[in-house]
Amino acid sequence: MNDFRVGGYKGEGELTFRFSAVTGADTLKVQQSSDGGETWLDSTITSVFDGPGENYTGTTTLTETSTAVRVGGLTSGTSYDFKLVGTDEGKEIESNTVRTTY
Repeated sequence: MNDFRVGGYKGEGELTFRFSAVTGADTLKVQQSSDGGETWLDSTITSVFDGPGENYTGTTTLTETSTAVRVGGLTSGTSYDFKLVGTDEGKEIESNTVRTTY
């Protein structure tokens, strides 16, 4: 989970992230921080994409086959940290952290 990155659509309070599928993950979510990583909140997921072709799934639930996610509710001019967080066999797993100003 070290290739979590900004990629794709950015606009209307939304931002897209790309990453490799996390095979074996039981749960996945995106978290964000606007205070330099001191406080983390679950991001509002607006779209999920699966597989090599990044097919739109029509859901807001990340699965082990997900390869891109769009989050919403972002404020222009605000700096955010984002990370992908999940569980695999009961252990918490985290991606690299991405910092961006929306």
